[in-house]
Amino acid sequence: MTHVDPSQKPKVVKWLRRAAELKDGKWHEICVSYLYTPTDEDLSCKLRVEFVADGRPYAIVSDIVLPAPKSPNTRNWTRRSVKRPLKRSHRNSVVTGESAGSVEDESGSTTRETWKVLSWNTLADEATNSWEKKCEKHMLMWPYRIRNLMRHIRKQDADILCLQEIDKRHRMTWWNPNLREYDAQYAGGKYGCSIYFRKQKFYLENDYKVCFETLLSGLFKEKVKDYYKKHSEQQTEIQACYEKLKISRKGLVCEFTPMESEVSDDGRKDRPDAKVSSEDRNGEVPSNKRNSRENNLFVANVHLYKSDKKKEPYIRLLQIYALLQELEKITAGVKNPKIVIAGDFNSTPNSSIYEYMESGIIDHTHEELKDCVLLRELMPTMKHSFKLSSSYKEILGKEEQYCRFSTKLEDVVEYIWYTRQEDFHARGVVPFPEEERHVYPQINMISSDHQILLSEFQTNRIVPYRPPMTKPSSQFVSGNSRPNYHHQHSQSVPPASFSRPLSDFTPDSGTPKAAALTKMNGLPSEARQGRTRANFMGQNTRMYTNGGGCTPRGAERRKKGNVFGCKGSFDARKRGAFSDRESNESAPEKLTPTELRNKNDAW
Repeated sequence: MTHVDPSQKPKVVKWLRRAAELKDGKWHEICVSYLYTPTDEDLSCKLRVEFVADGRPYAIVSDIVLPAPKSPNTRNWTRRSVKRPLKRSHRNSVVTGESAGSVEDESGSTTRETWKVLSWNTLADEATNSWEKKCEKHMLMWPYRIRNLMRHIRKQDADILCLQEIDKRHRMTWWNPNLREYDAQYAGGKYGCSIYFRKQKFYLENDYKVCFETLLSGLFKEKVKDYYKKHSEQQTEIQACYEKLKISRKGLVCEFTPMESEVSDDGRKDRPDAKVSSEDRNGEVPSNKRNSRENNLFVANVHLYKSDKKKEPYIRLLQIYALLQELEKITAGVKNPKIVIAGDFNSTPNSSIYEYMESGIIDHTHEELKDCVLLRELMPTMKHSFKLSSSYKEILGKEEQYCRFSTKLEDVVEYIWYTRQEDFHARGVVPFPEEERHVYPQINMISSDHQILLSEFQTNRIVPYRPPMTKPSSQFVSGNSRPNYHHQHSQSVPPASFSRPLSDFTPDSGTPKAAALTKMNGLPSEARQGRTRANFMGQNTRMYTNGGGCTPRGAERRKKGNVFGCKGSFDARKRGAFSDRESNESAPEKLTPTELRNKNDAW
């Protein structure tokens, strides 16, 4: 094979367009340029780029150009004043905490400890089948959806993300690389729950995977056996209820230690800043350098089970009962633990689950439970010891509504609960934007069938004031390219071998609806790769190609460090194609094929 000098640009780069329905139609030339920004005229068409490198012609044809999703709507906070007992901060200044803003001393060097928690069911790629007839096909494609999901998440800038329906196969290739400012924990099977927490604000003390099936089996197994001995006539009915509890669903609980030390009356911190040494295991902070557990935050993320085959509410009630029982064990010995329980509960505000969470007690006489023999005979009353409140109801006076299954407004099934205490308050929430509340299906707007919940919590602790953190990088990282990697909706859109900054993907207002930057970036030849596909996605139209990972050799090079998001010259050197970067050298270095290959690998 002839090796192309990577410092040389192709002599001709021509862009052409053809209507998608014309399979054998004529290609119409658009322009001759290294860069091309698709416009509205390119929608529903295919694009073709032709170029000549080292005397050889190359060509690549895209998939259909698609419109991009709208930019995320602005979500405004609704906050309330929090009345606290008088407390002296350092410098002998009095802090009352009765304002809705941050409480700072006269010098502005301290503030109240505040955390933002986001909860969102992101709709797993494995679970989009039910929406095929209600959405346009491209709206269910994973590369299209993940970029839109990520735009919404990044715009909220939360400290803790409680995400449900995270595909296990996409976690390491799509989610984690694009949330680099967070660490993550995961619990589930094909898809499950993830908790992402900001590295600059928390240490992870412990994490617990809560297996509902195991806990409920241990709770009822012996009771059921003993009951059979006395009431053999009800064995069939009891066994039927018991079998329905065998569901492979997990919850996730994380215990966090805040990084900031409290400021005492004399202006000094309660403890020295914990510093991670090279001897600390996995970068964790030794226990003797941390705060007591009373200042820790316990966050639970759940997705309670519901299906057409198992609609019984008592299944979800027993799952949340098992979670709260586990939380009592986890927080044992902690006085007034600070707990946040977020997730998709699949239960409306008038359900038995909501009543149990809010009141702390429920019995089998509830309308939803009166037909459950298992509860009536073996557990007539259930209790928990936490004083839980829904943050949205606490701030807004009621739970939110949006169009979930029809154009009619329905009550939410997602909540962010917290333990109400004198030193732990719900300071504010973000109501649903009116322009999204009435959209059906929600996928058309936010690429998920559930709305975003965002709450802000504040403690009485006075901590050093830190300026707002820099916003995360907008660089979007695409997933790996591997055979049979995508769901059936996205099989026609291979993963990208390179990516553009997210700012390119979401241009500012005023740009064409289908405008975005598509850049020649080390494109492989059809002769080497076979059929190459590309996808141009409307407003932030970009080209998706199989790139260097479509061949065994390309996949091997990718493992060696071909990181997504690198410039064209990086991929060009790997593939021996061309670079869009001018060379400062007067003449290319002459190397043998073996020397060139070794140099590429080393580079």
